[in-house]
Amino acid sequence: MKPRTGMSRYLPIAALLCGGIVLSARYNSWWVLVILLLLTLLGAGYLRLASRRSAHIERLVIKRTAELRQANKELTLREELMRSLVEALEHSKHQLEGQSDLLQITNKRLEELAALKDEVVAKVSHELRTPLTSIKEGLNLMLDNALGETTADQQDFLKTMDSDVDRLTELINNMLDLSKIEAGRMRLVRKRVKAKELIDSVLRSYKPLLGPRTIRVECPEASCVFVDRNRILQVLTNLVSNVLKVTPEEGGAITLSVSEQDGRIAFGITDNGPGIAAEDLSKLFQKFSQVGGSRARGTGLGLVVCKELAALHGGRMDVTSEVGRGSTFTLSLPAYTDAFALQASFEELRDLIPTSEGQTVCCLAIQADALLNHGAMSEERWSVLERMMEEIRRNLHRGDIVLVREPSWIVVLALAHAHDAPSIVNRLRRTALKDLPLPVGVALYLGGGRDPMRLFEYAASHADQAPVVQDAGRAGGVS
Repeated sequence: MKPRTGMSRYLPIAALLCGGIVLSARYNSWWVLVILLLLTLLGAGYLRLASRRSAHIERLVIKRTAELRQANKELTLREELMRSLVEALEHSKHQLEGQSDLLQITNKRLEELAALKDEVVAKVSHELRTPLTSIKEGLNLMLDNALGETTADQQDFLKTMDSDVDRLTELINNMLDLSKIEAGRMRLVRKRVKAKELIDSVLRSYKPLLGPRTIRVECPEASCVFVDRNRILQVLTNLVSNVLKVTPEEGGAITLSVSEQDGRIAFGITDNGPGIAAEDLSKLFQKFSQVGGSRARGTGLGLVVCKELAALHGGRMDVTSEVGRGSTFTLSLPAYTDAFALQASFEELRDLIPTSEGQTVCCLAIQADALLNHGAMSEERWSVLERMMEEIRRNLHRGDIVLVREPSWIVVLALAHAHDAPSIVNRLRRTALKDLPLPVGVALYLGGGRDPMRLFEYAASHADQAPVVQDAGRAGGVS
């Protein structure tokens, strides 16, 4: 039934009023008319209020209905959008799965090609080295007139050939080193080395080649680094060789300096040669890139290898130069501390665990207090410990690391299976530690941590106890 609208809702009131008038006239009673009039007015007011409320409710219903329709329309649009997004995600998922499979195939192929490249480089280098050695020896014999007298022109020609053979040998060695570094197969044999010892070794090698050039050395006695001695000498000799190529003999000056600041040792090599243009500095450490004139001609790989070897030691290579005034090459390395040596050695071995077929880092702590004279100077104590370390190294496998931990500990870090740990101790007891009453403790790295001090402390605290394997947080011990 539809609600009454307009004047129709007032018809009952009008009928009531008419009936009251008729009754009042018939019975001649005015008060009935008054009562009916009051009731009529009340009814009319009530109906007016009800009408207004009904209209308000009707407007609210219309408004809510419109809002619900709009919300429903938006939900429908969102549902369609979500459906489109789901379909797009499914499509992207299938594409990614296909690309992932392709990447795996590509990576496998790249690994095969990298292995093949390393094999080719190694084989070619080996095949070239043998004839180059023979050529080098033959040239030296001819230069020394051991095979008969040679003319001045022949001597010049032979010297050019000898120089080219040296250059080719250097190129082969650099290619091999770079290939090992890029493949992650360059192993360092690091130990504590005095910076002055490295500088003196370089000077001995190049002193005959200095000629009239002057050379100045600024090197403190106490500075030490934790490095692979042969590799850092390779870097320093390469830098000095480059400097000699560009420094004039007459009036040429070279400075070798060592400075220590903020826990780092900086080896500086300065010349007063022609210098390097600013736009060429960025090319120095690029493969096969060369700058300068013919005097600086090289293989284009030496500085690249130097930079990579510095990075392997946690160091860096820098160069500053000014055209017409000379250049300074700086090799910056972490200064030696017991803590740094232990941390660096531990991380080097830990990174090899995934490819070591079930091996883990084994830490031996050897208490060498009985060997030391406690009244001796620090350098004397170091000499005793270093002799003991060398003896221990001779009875370990290649790649095992021997360190010192002040005041009187020798630390051995090795990759080994857990069941092989006691055999390492027994081997040292029969050889380097024979007849020496030195306590030895062992701890095994069980993964999950990065602090080798915990490993060392566990081994040291279990020195010469009954053999036991147990859990010490993330370290197990065998002593």
